[in-house]
Amino acid sequence: EYKIGHEHLEILADLSHLEALAKSAAPPFVLRRLEHGRGVKLVLYVWEKLSLSRLMPIFSNLRVLVEEEETYEVRLPERPAFMHTFLLHPPPGGTLEPERDQEPLRRLIFNILANRSENDPLNALLLSAGFEWRQVHLLQLYRNYLMQVGTVYTKSTINETLIRRPRATRALFQVFRARLDPDLEGREAAQREARAEMEDAERE
Repeated sequence: EYKIGHEHLEILADLSHLEALAKSAAPPFVLRRLEHGRGVKLVLYVWEKLSLSRLMPIFSNLRVLVEEEETYEVRLPERPAFMHTFLLHPPPGGTLEPERDQEPLRRLIFNILANRSENDPLNALLLSAGFEWRQVHLLQLYRNYLMQVGTVYTKSTINETLIRRPRATRALFQVFRARLDPDLEGREAAQREARAEMEDAERE
């Protein structure tokens, strides 16, 4: 079944990643662009079979469309391994670029699976605004603090506003950084630039 649905070069690449799994504690993770605009394939190589009930909510919060999912068991000399493959399409109005997005997605997904990060709606900023998972986590903390001190806005409204206006969200993050980063050099210039970018984003 696996050989029928995969090209020769793709099979060789999968074998290489399975060899890497046997030699490393870090599970390999690959994004591959398919020909003719058919989407992007995500492949996870892991020792333990992952439940779709854990993976699908992660993709939902990233706002990517999962068209297909397949799981293969591969018998390696050490023990059985598993390949989880997903055919993905980018969020509405967004893009999914393997060269740009593979490493941020790998870190986010495995951090969530290891319970080091939350599976949160703001994770969509990874693709919509080009954030790293630590930047997303910081905005989650600010949002949660705002909810604790009190606001007329719901958490859902805050999430949607940040996700739907990526340029303004990036500018807001730069405002935070210009004010609060203790290691930032040229703070006054950074604050002026961040305010100007925020004003431009608000006029969009």
